[in-house]
Amino acid sequence: MLKTPLGELEIFVNDEKIAYSFRELSNKNRLFTVDKRYEIIVRPSKSPLRVCINLANQKKVEMEIETGEDLELFSLYSKNLKLSIGTKENPRGFTFSYLTNGWQIDRSEDEGISDVLIYVAWLYDDNLNINGINTWYAADPTIV
Repeated sequence: MLKTPLGELEIFVNDEKIAYSFRELSNKNRLFTVDKRYEIIVRPSKSPLRVCINLANQKKVEMEIETGEDLELFSLYSKNLKLSIGTKENPRGFTFSYLTNGWQIDRSEDEGISDVLIYVAWLYDDNLNINGINTWYAADPTIV
């Protein structure tokens, strides 16, 4: 499980928690600088897929939906921390619903199984109003 500053990133398929692997990516690019950045690839065999942060030990966390062109993304804010989780917008056969701490992704039964690529990035910064955009770019899987 990927441990983030806000809690573990949990992935459920058909309401059962699954194990997944992740890899750390470069945290610097011409468009962003973040503290940490990770890639997760999930191949859900069933629907629904739920991707969320376990916020059990957190007192105050705010969520914002921050989509973009070809991007589904949400960010969680806590004090001087911004954590963003992104994936490609509407992969074929998938529909997204936003939860208070993540997504639920439903897959059409008509579609074959395809991978869901998830990027996670976070940044501690005292000026997130200006520098928070860094996690948005870093959690966009179309930016390598």
